[in-house]
Amino acid sequence: MRVFVHNGMLDMQSFVIILAKELSQKAKVYVTGNSRSTDLGQVKVKNPWINLSLGNKRSLSSLIFMLVKSTVQRVVSYPDHLHKIGGELKHALKTRESISNMTLSNYVYIYQPDIIHIQWATHLKAFHNILYDTCRSARIVVSWRGRLINITPNVDRSIAHYYTKFFPYVDGFHAVSNAIKIEGSKWVDSRNTRVIYTGLDHAVLSESKKSEYGTNESFKIVSTGRFHWKKGYNLSL
Repeated sequence: MRVFVHNGMLDMQSFVIILAKELSQKAKVYVTGNSRSTDLGQVKVKNPWINLSLGNKRSLSSLIFMLVKSTVQRVVSYPDHLHKIGGELKHALKTRESISNMTLSNYVYIYQPDIIHIQWATHLKAFHNILYDTCRSARIVVSWRGRLINITPNVDRSIAHYYTKFFPYVDGFHAVSNAIKIEGSKWVDSRNTRVIYTGLDHAVLSESKKSEYGTNESFKIVSTGRFHWKKGYNLSL
């Protein structure tokens, strides 16, 4: 089985890294996304998965290089695609986003994944050509996390519009909690959503068992998560 994990960036969050590692035990995993590196080739890191770079968003030459490289690979693999690639390139070269999107589509054609797992719902737009392909064999799964289902579509009408437009073509949804699943039911049938909690290494917890307890002069707060304002640490304090 071949699985695409699309994170948007190859610099992944810890929970996406856990996902890729676990999937790699039973499937061939490809992680797709833009790179922060100016290297024009693939990001060379020793991982159990394969990184497929879309190029660096800040470098137009990097984006174009990856587009040309992936397009040549696609033509070599599927010569019959040559007649339609010209039109695709004409549209792709309009913006940096459209360049990345065509490179992504090329990767899908080249590697023929069985499953495409999109980590962030707003990235679904990058796969619109694949979604509408009635002959596609890949199953598409989208993860719902926090803000992108609880807040964004409620305050941004453009996001709400394309959720309505694209979600019907998605094969399944993943929610990180039951609360997220309930919120997602506003957009899709909840029977099409499965709750899978974020992975946790239980060995870390077993190593942190405490046998002695006492009082401290200062009050200490322990929290997990990125040290970022959007996590609401100021509200906690």
